[in-house]
This record gives sequence, C-alpha cells and structure tokens, in this order.
Amino acid sequence: MKFLKYLFVSVFVLVAIVAILAVVILPMIDFTQYKEQIESKASAALDTPVKLAAIRELKVFPKPSIIIEGIEIESHLGGKPLLTADKVAVRLSITSLLAMKVGIDEIEVVRPDVNLVNTAKGSSWAGKSVASAPTSEVSSSNTSNGEG
Repeated sequence: MKFLKYLFVSVFVLVAIVAILAVVILPMIDFTQYKEQIESKASAALDTPVKLAAIRELKVFPKPSIIIEGIEIESHLGGKPLLTADKVAVRLSITSLLAMKVGIDEIEVVRPDVNLVNTAKGSSWAGKSVASAPTSEVSSSNTSNGEG
C-alpha cells in the first residue's frame, strides 16, 4: 500500500513539474523561427502559396493551440488572394501530439476576407489544375467579426 502511495505522489509531482516548465519555458521560445517551415507545409497541403505575418504564441493550457496573426492564402490565378485573415487560432489534437504527430481539432479564423473563384467547370479552390480556365470572382468580406 505504501508503494502505491509513493507511486501516486511521484507521478503527481512529475506531472506538476512538466506543467510548470511548460508554462515557464514556452513563453520564452521564439516561434518565428518556425514560420517558414509552417508556411511551406501549409502551402504544400493546400497546393497554393500561404504567407504568415507572425506566429504570436503557443498555448498549452487549457488546450494546446497556436495563434497566428496575419495569414494570406494566394490564388494560382493571380489577383486577389483566396483568403486573408487578421488572426487564426489553431487548436491541436492532444491525442495526435501524444503520438508525436500534428493533428488539428479546430481552426478559428478572425475577420476573414474570402474570395471564391468560379471557373467554366464550376466552383474551384483555384488549384494549379484550373489556373488557365476562364473565371469570375465572388468576394465575401468580413464574414466573421468575432474575436477569439
């Protein structure tokens, strides 16, 4: 019985130390060094160029998340970007992080400006495959004004 008590106390102390270190150390880390890597991965995933103005913070508690200020997703067709936003909060999946992978549970976009592209074949994300198709633009500014 004493062993279980010591085991429980040891695990609790270890978790407390890790939590305190995360709260103390994470604010000291400069996440801008990862900006180019995140832009590159996002651009590859979306098949269109993505630009980030700044990575402001990484939160651990209550839910792990990354706060990005100023995002622009460009169009392969030129002209207006497909999406611009003042701020994007990305909540990460705890289970994915425990498996050493990046998984996203939720994305909150603050003050987006969305420009949809209609091609001769219908609506499109405007990937490279439709870059030469005739187009018309539909714009939707400030569809969400909520602060997060």
